[in-house]
Amino acid sequence: MPDDFPQRLIACSHCDLPMEVPALEQRQAACCPRCGAVVAKRFRGGWRRVAAFATVSLVALFIALGFSYLSLSGGAGDSSASVVGVAWAMILERPLLGSLVGLFFVGVPALQCVAIFGLSVAFLRGQPSLRWRHVAALIERLGPWCMADVFLVGTLVSLIKIASLAEVTFGASFWGFVFFVVYLVAAYSSLDTKRVISDLHRNAD
Repeated sequence: MPDDFPQRLIACSHCDLPMEVPALEQRQAACCPRCGAVVAKRFRGGWRRVAAFATVSLVALFIALGFSYLSLSGGAGDSSASVVGVAWAMILERPLLGSLVGLFFVGVPALQCVAIFGLSVAFLRGQPSLRWRHVAALIERLGPWCMADVFLVGTLVSLIKIASLAEVTFGASFWGFVFFVVYLVAAYSSLDTKRVISDLHRNAD
């Protein structure tokens, strides 16, 4: 993007057409006049909706990290595992792989959740400063690297084989992780980061 590109404009993510999006009402979306792609959207509830989803996601994350994820009962005895315990065990056995697992499955999603919560609170408390554009950009960049949902799906797939060998009991951490993933996705989907950055620049002018 050139340095003289007006920051109040939004570039279409499909055809790169720059445009200035008008004010939107709830449940309205603005589409690119060239390719028809959605370039801005506004959900019902606004920042209160985003803040509520982010708050529930944060609470669920604390539950997911503080309790047992699942327990196994079989002929070999009983055992239980937690999200932190699994990540730490992998770090001890394979430092690089374990660190990547902890980073992309827990660290990055947690950072994105905190960033969304902070941004929503800043807007709810009043007009935030232009510095919050870096937070909005960070949220957008972290999106492709949040793999908490992959960890959850991987757990469910692996249980298909484990269930035939042992009795599986889901702990509070598992359900906390489910709520964390669901509400994080809901918060991220309700946030239009490009529009937020454009609004911050417009208000700064």
